[in-house]
Amino acid sequence: MWYQWDGYQATVGGVTHYSGEISSPGRGGAGRSLKTWRAGQYWENYTGALAYNYPGSHDEIYMRYYVKLPTELDLSTCSSQTIKLWRLNPSGSIGEIYLNINQFGGSLRNTGLLQIATSVTGWTTVLGHSELLGIWDNNWHSWEWHINLSTGLLELWIDGAPKFSSSSFNFGGGHFATLQHFSLGNHSGGCSWQPTWQAFEVDDFVLSTTYVGLDDTTLVNGACGSANAQSFASAPTANLCSSGTASAVSGSGSGPWTWTCAGSNGGTNASCAAALAGIEPDAGGIPGSVTDLAVVGATASSVTLSFTEVDDGAGQPASYDVRFSPPPMAWGPATGVSQGTCTVPVAGQSTSAVRTCTVEGLAAGTSYDFQLVAFRGTLQVNAVFGPLSNVAQGVTTSDGGLDAGRADASAPGPDAGTCVPGGACSSNAGCRTGTMECVSGQPQCAQLTNVADGTACQGSNVCYQGQCLACPAQEPCHSADGCQNGTISCATGQAVCESLTNASNGTACGVQGECQEGVCSYCPDGTACTSLDGCQAGSIDCSQAPAVCGGLTNRPDGVACSGGVCKQGACRACTPGAACNPLAPCKLGSIVCGTGEPVCEVTGNVVDGTLCPGGTCQAGTCQPAASADAGTSCGAGTQFDPATGTCVASGPVSDAGLSPPREVGCGCAAGAGATAPLFLLAGLLAVGVRRRGRQ
Repeated sequence: MWYQWDGYQATVGGVTHYSGEISSPGRGGAGRSLKTWRAGQYWENYTGALAYNYPGSHDEIYMRYYVKLPTELDLSTCSSQTIKLWRLNPSGSIGEIYLNINQFGGSLRNTGLLQIATSVTGWTTVLGHSELLGIWDNNWHSWEWHINLSTGLLELWIDGAPKFSSSSFNFGGGHFATLQHFSLGNHSGGCSWQPTWQAFEVDDFVLSTTYVGLDDTTLVNGACGSANAQSFASAPTANLCSSGTASAVSGSGSGPWTWTCAGSNGGTNASCAAALAGIEPDAGGIPGSVTDLAVVGATASSVTLSFTEVDDGAGQPASYDVRFSPPPMAWGPATGVSQGTCTVPVAGQSTSAVRTCTVEGLAAGTSYDFQLVAFRGTLQVNAVFGPLSNVAQGVTTSDGGLDAGRADASAPGPDAGTCVPGGACSSNAGCRTGTMECVSGQPQCAQLTNVADGTACQGSNVCYQGQCLACPAQEPCHSADGCQNGTISCATGQAVCESLTNASNGTACGVQGECQEGVCSYCPDGTACTSLDGCQAGSIDCSQAPAVCGGLTNRPDGVACSGGVCKQGACRACTPGAACNPLAPCKLGSIVCGTGEPVCEVTGNVVDGTLCPGGTCQAGTCQPAASADAGTSCGAGTQFDPATGTCVASGPVSDAGLSPPREVGCGCAAGAGATAPLFLLAGLLAVGVRRRGRQ
C-alpha cells in the first residue's frame, strides 16, 4: 500500500506544486505520471516523501518502474552530498538498504554516481557517472531491480539491458517490509536547487516475484553513425548515430572521444568512438557485440550454436552468458544454459574465431530462441557486459533419436560388431558421465549427467555444471570492495575468494573511500553537519567509529527546527501564527517564535461592544459602564435622589419658604422679600380677592 508521510506544497515561479503531484501525461502520453519531490529545509526532513508497505513475506522481488530525469534537475555542492532515491527496510539483521545518487566534489549532475549500500556496509557503484548521465536526458527509461535478501543477489536492468549483477551483498535475510522516501525534486533550503520547478518523474511501477521487463513491443537497436571510427580535429557533433539516441560525447580536447547510441524498448546499445587526427580510436573498454549467432544443428534434446568470438574490452577473449526461451526472446526471464558445452559461463578462447557449443536438455519438437551477451570478469561479482547479441531461432527434432551423424556403420569408428551398449562413458573433458548406447552400430555416450562441481579435469582445471573451466586455485584475491584479502578456492567449480582477512584500515577503496574493519566506507571528514534536531552545527569527525558530528555550537535562537524553533541549542515547541490572548483584554494576538520561545504579539482589536472586565471594548480599550447624570431630569413622576444617585418617585413639592399670603395693600415695601415667582404672587392676590367677597 502506498502512502505519503506528510503532504506539502510549494510555490515556484508563481505556480503551486504538490509533493505527490499527478499532473503530467504518463509515459507515451497516456494516463498520468507521478512527480515526486522532498520539501523541507534539510534532507533529514522527509516531508512529502512516499512510502510503500510490501504485502506478505517475500525475500526476493523484482521492482520495475519507468523514470524520467530532466536535464535541468541538479543540486549544487552541499554538505549532505547525497540524494536518497529509496530505502528498503527488510526484517532481517540488516535493517536498511539504500539507493542513492551521491555527488563527489561538484554538482550532482556533474559528478553523481548511482550507488547502493546497507546500514552496515559501504557504497558500491551500480552505475558510473557516464552511464547515469546517459539516462539523465529528459526521456523515459525502464529501471528494473532484482533483489534476493537470502542470497545477497542484486541485479539492475536499464531499458531491458543488464547493467549490474553481484551476489556479494550481505542483505541479512528476512523479508521485505517497507519501501521509504521514494522521492526527489525541488528543495526549499540548505542545498541550492535550480530556480525553476523540476521533479523526479515515475510511471508504471510494477512489483513482482519474477522478471517484468519492458512494456513496449517496438525494439530499436542503437547503431553508430558515420562519425564512428573516424578522426577529427575536435569532438564530433554530427552523424553520431544511425539508430538510437546519442549520449553526450565525452573526452578531452585531444581525444579520443566516445559516445553511446542507446537502443530503446529493450534494444541493444552501441559503443562508438572517434579520435584526434593521427590517433587510433579507443573502444572505451566495453566488450564487443556478437551479431552472427546462428543455429547450425539440432537433435530431439539439443541445439548447436555458432558465433564469432569478440574482445572483452580489455584485449582478451570475452566470456559469454547464453540463454534460451520459447519465442519471443525476452532476456530477463530467459533460462541460462546449464547443460551442454554452452553452459554458463562460456569461457572465451580466441577473439575473431568461429565458436560452436551445444545447448542440451531441451524438449523434443519445440521451437526455441537463443541469445547471448559477452562480458568480462565474474558473473554476479564484477561482470562488465557488452550489448546483447542478435536472436537465433531453432527447432529440436521430434523423432527422439540421438544425432549419430551417419546412420550406418560405414563411417570411421567402431562398427555394429564392436559397440557394446551399457558400459560407462564420459564426455571428452571428463565433466559428464553416462551410459554407452549403439545407434546403427555407432557408439554414443548418452544419458549424460554432470560430475560433482570442483572435480579436477584436463590438468589444473575443474568441472562446473558439466563444463571444464580454468580456475586459478590459491591465487591472491580480494572482496568486491577491495577491503578484504584472501585466496581463490575452486572446490565449488568456480573461483571463490575465501579465507578473507581485513585490509589495513585507511586503505583506499571505491570513490574517495577507505577501508575500515574490512568494509569500504566513505566519510566526508570536516564537512558541515547538524545535531539531530538541527539546533547545533558542527563538522563530521571521521576519527571515531561510527563517525560523529563533532565540535557542536548553538545555532541562533529562533531558527526553525523539527517541531518548533531553536533556543540555546535545543529545539523547543513553538507554533508560529497560532492564536493567543494578549494581556490587554480588548486586543487580538498570535504566536511569534523569533526569540526561540512562544511570544503572544498583538495583531489587532476585538469587535467593539465585546464584554470586558467592568465594561465593554471600544477601539481596542475597555470602557466602564456609563453612570446616571445628576443634572438630567429623571422623567415624569420621578426625581433624582442625590443621596443614592438614582431616580425615585416624586413626593409633595417642598415649600419654597414664602410668608403666609397677605392681604393686598399690607404695606410691604415693593420688592422686599419678593422671592416667590410672579405667577405665585398673582395666585395669592386672587385668593385675597375671594376672601373679601365672603366677608
